[in-house]
Amino acid sequence: MDKPNTTIVTPKISSPIILNSTLVKWLAIKDDLPEKPSAIEIKEKGIQYTSVSYKPTNWIDAIIPGTTLNTLVHNSEWIKQNIPSKILSEQPGSTTFFNPYFDTNLLHIPDVNNKGITFYTYWYYTEIKLPEINDASHFWLKFRGINYTADIFINGKQLNKEQLKGMFFRNDFDISTFPSEDGVTRIAVRIVPPNPVGIPTLSNNGGIQGVPNIGENVTMRYPIGWDWMATIPDRSTGLWDQVSIETTKSLVLKNPHITTTVLENGILTNNAKVNISVEVYNSTNKIQIGTLKYVLNEKIEKLSIKIPPSTEAKKVTFPEIIISNPKLWWPHGCDPSGTDKLPELYDLDIYIYLGENISSETLSDQKKVRVGIREFSIKNDFKVDAPTSPSKRKSRKFFVNGNPIFIRGGNWMGTDALFRMGADRYRNEVRMHKEMNINLIRVWGGGIAERPEFYEACDEFGILVMQEFWFSSEFIYNNSNLPETYKKTFTKCAVDTIKMLRNHASLLFWCAANESIPPQELLVELKTYIGAKGSLDTQRILIENSKAISGQVENDGPYGIYNPDRYFKWLPDGFTGSFNPEIGSLGVPPVESMRLVLDENSLGDKTIPKRNAKTSDVLPSWQHLKYSQYFINSPSGTPLNDQIYTYGTPKNIEDFCERAQLASYFHYKELWEGYLTYMWQRYTGLIIWKSQGPWTGLRAKLYDWFLESTGGYWGVKNACEAIHVQLNLINYPNSSTFDINIVNHTVNKIQSNSIEWNVYSCSEMIGTGNISMESQLNKGIVAGSSTGLVYSLDLKTVLSKLKTDEKVYFLKLKMTTNKGITSENFYWLSTNGQFDELETYKNSIITCTANGIIAKKGSYKIQLTANNNGALVSFWNRLQVRKPVKKGMDIERVLPVFYDKNYFSMLGKSEENIEIEFEESTLTNSQKPELWLKGWNQTWQQIKVIWE
Repeated sequence: MDKPNTTIVTPKISSPIILNSTLVKWLAIKDDLPEKPSAIEIKEKGIQYTSVSYKPTNWIDAIIPGTTLNTLVHNSEWIKQNIPSKILSEQPGSTTFFNPYFDTNLLHIPDVNNKGITFYTYWYYTEIKLPEINDASHFWLKFRGINYTADIFINGKQLNKEQLKGMFFRNDFDISTFPSEDGVTRIAVRIVPPNPVGIPTLSNNGGIQGVPNIGENVTMRYPIGWDWMATIPDRSTGLWDQVSIETTKSLVLKNPHITTTVLENGILTNNAKVNISVEVYNSTNKIQIGTLKYVLNEKIEKLSIKIPPSTEAKKVTFPEIIISNPKLWWPHGCDPSGTDKLPELYDLDIYIYLGENISSETLSDQKKVRVGIREFSIKNDFKVDAPTSPSKRKSRKFFVNGNPIFIRGGNWMGTDALFRMGADRYRNEVRMHKEMNINLIRVWGGGIAERPEFYEACDEFGILVMQEFWFSSEFIYNNSNLPETYKKTFTKCAVDTIKMLRNHASLLFWCAANESIPPQELLVELKTYIGAKGSLDTQRILIENSKAISGQVENDGPYGIYNPDRYFKWLPDGFTGSFNPEIGSLGVPPVESMRLVLDENSLGDKTIPKRNAKTSDVLPSWQHLKYSQYFINSPSGTPLNDQIYTYGTPKNIEDFCERAQLASYFHYKELWEGYLTYMWQRYTGLIIWKSQGPWTGLRAKLYDWFLESTGGYWGVKNACEAIHVQLNLINYPNSSTFDINIVNHTVNKIQSNSIEWNVYSCSEMIGTGNISMESQLNKGIVAGSSTGLVYSLDLKTVLSKLKTDEKVYFLKLKMTTNKGITSENFYWLSTNGQFDELETYKNSIITCTANGIIAKKGSYKIQLTANNNGALVSFWNRLQVRKPVKKGMDIERVLPVFYDKNYFSMLGKSEENIEIEFEESTLTNSQKPELWLKGWNQTWQQIKVIWE
């Protein structure tokens, strides 16, 4: 590989330059040192690579940020040398990019456990040109994430005094005293995988238990393999996060800390107390005198400071300020001024400058922080029903700004095990949670401490966050064998993570571990940092164990699906926790995504999973992608009918995937409706397992790797809307009487004026009614953040109109409130719990008109009006936005797309208005996105869009 093009880099104060490989050219080369080289051997090699005389040869292009594996699977020579030729011959184009997430490809990539850590130990190299360094200026080279052990060199000098260890520590170096001889700054980084790397196994989460174990490192755990994740061969080694260059003068700002309070004795007031502190570091060997200043909501405060030279930064605290009538930050759907309103955020600017007057010459450093004014509080001994009612049990109840918030959560594993994604991906994925009406994301402890871009998106969209540290039930150390090196690395990473994330309005609480309790020594240490008396974060609590969110350890799971009535009863097998952090597991994506995930030989008519096929019965490729069966054994041992085959036998992969979406929609909706029926009575929260994932696996996702929503996404979106009308299916399918509940997640009470209901069979409309709430229970009034029973709907007479061969019926509820809010809920139900009747259902055809606008280049909006002019229900209509392609070519979807409705059904003689929003930057001015529609048992039809 030729010498890299040298990029001119000119950072400005508060405007760092991100040294991604899209801006500067990075190279990589396999380390040729012994497996356990001496510090001198490493130093000599690093000096060689960064000397003026060195000319890089035999290096390959590197992708930064990203893992070592991501760089290698883009290199044709490495692919040809390491991937079996038979596999390459079966996948056209795989010699230039071997997609690790396709089919069983990960199994054909050499694993570090078999090859040894030297196989994935690589050097990374880049060259940049910086402005001339003067006595007043400093340049800082920053690494926001390295996995795992690293040594860093610049211009023939080693920057780190001891080897860097720990995936979750930000390393930064003042490179001002390491000038280049020829004006070119040369940077080289040697990175070694976590060691031990762990031993993968199909039978255990986290690899083979005992030692050697990847848990001996402070790194993320899932790359060793999990029941939902295949093994990542390099264990996600590399420069996995940003590398940047920043500039300051002599005084440097670090780790600002902002706290806000809005309550007095638990009551929301009209005043917010804001406290601001920041660390100031003197990068010289002389006393520095200057001024520290902030600007927040037109309030300005200045402090004169004198900072002596030191290896440590000095914390400086401003006087507390009061903001009257502040605009508060609320979780999505809870703002009293509107359920669709995005949270309020303030801009805080902190400056430090030399002397008394600020100017471009005196400004030394600046930090920008977005501040959400809000206050969290918790009731730790909230009483809820126990399974042995009338006994009670304690649970935790969370409050934001003094108002109770029922937690509707999703488990987050990360965006990509190869770390190829950036801020746009974070924003899109967090927005998908917001659009689903989920209000909390649990950042699972087997993954990473999430990045600032993730938290910025959560702040903006109003998504609360539960952030876990890096322990799991597979952790191998106990209190007696905890090495000092591990303790030191963990402490360094934990402190830095807390400081990095604590200012985000969305961070609700910290959790020490996934399904376990860390060694007592480390748990005690974390408690000194977090809590009312914590030294780093006083506004949040630390929960010891993900299974103890309620305040006591309870079971999580189950990881399958039950008959819908089970979710309205006490779940069996001990899954009765008042705050369940993990439940669910369906995740087969739509067929278009399946074709991008599995080889065509795995998608044939005879290779799709058979009725009641267990996970172990399916093809090896499906098993590798962690397919999860669509049934679960009941407590009596009688299995739930396969919920894909309950809609009839799928003829092909298209049928199979479509039925999978139906099953996911139905069961995720009823899971949530079952829990929400007993809001505060039995439960204080619930977190779906999982809402997303970092690869193309088939288990437990509400949207897939390509950001295409599954049926489960739409079931959750409907059930978790801010104001929701729903049935109680506790006696389904044996009963024809259903209680109607109204769920209110807003902080204000609501009053329902009426509830309209309609029932259709597959052949005709068989019942309708309009329930006036004036004469009903509580007159349709439901308090803020609560569920209210408002009516009991008896359908015995209506269902008697079903014909002899009819079992399936459609039921729609439509509620309007006194403030004009509407909630609609569509059910497909059956008198025997089976839906094979739908296999031959003649769907009513709908007609559509669509108008589109291009808000800005690459940003599109479509307003769709759909009309069902027929007499029967138009069932299961799916919309899809596509790029225009030539006839005969494979379709190419636009993703992600934000529909306010999809997989929708319409009553006879009805109309739906649907808004669609998306971005697509690859189309030319003459090309326009296409909108397509497919109803149940129908083919795809293009909808003409009139573009303005």
